[in-house]
Amino acid sequence: MKSRIIFLLAIIMSIITTILFFQFINQEDTQDIAEQPLTDVVVAVESIAPNQMVNRDLVEIRRLPTENVHPSALTSLEDIDGMYAVTTIETGEIVLAHRVKGQEEEQQVLSRKIANGNRAVSIGVNVVQSVSNLIQPEDYVDVVFTDTETNQSTPLLSNVRVLATGRRMTPITEGETLNEYSSITLELTASEANTLIEAHENGNIHLMLHSGVTETND
Repeated sequence: MKSRIIFLLAIIMSIITTILFFQFINQEDTQDIAEQPLTDVVVAVESIAPNQMVNRDLVEIRRLPTENVHPSALTSLEDIDGMYAVTTIETGEIVLAHRVKGQEEEQQVLSRKIANGNRAVSIGVNVVQSVSNLIQPEDYVDVVFTDTETNQSTPLLSNVRVLATGRRMTPITEGETLNEYSSITLELTASEANTLIEAHENGNIHLMLHSGVTETND
């Protein structure tokens, strides 16, 4: 009987010792985590599609142990201002620098400059037709068609956005050299694109440049 009591006491003491040991380990782990340096990171709060602008409603800041943070992780909401997702960013995913790109980089991809439902169409132009090669991307132009058989000119399209001149897709900046080009890419609806292509094949096209001055009311 006595030996049985001793045996039960030994089991109870063993259980108590095990519980105390795990409590000590958990306390040490918690203390270690609390003492670790933390870093703010940008995390997606919902799925972000490729080419979608990453606004602040789609992300939040979370604090994670610094040793677990990827060197390329974005650490501030300011880092995502004006950025676009390169690929799908899943909910809960830390946003890395190579997963987004800025507006300037975005504009270098022509297909991403075209408004949904519109088309990009290029036509050949000479110096005269392109206003001495002074038309630049993001300018607006009117398109005039001249019938080579009758030599009659008629307005074809108006207020058309210029997507690119040659292979250039951004306006020139101060100090840059104005390069010559022999083609212009315009943004049009599908029906306008057909009209332009047909006219270009059957006559001459001239472009008339709109003013870039914004009027203000005093």
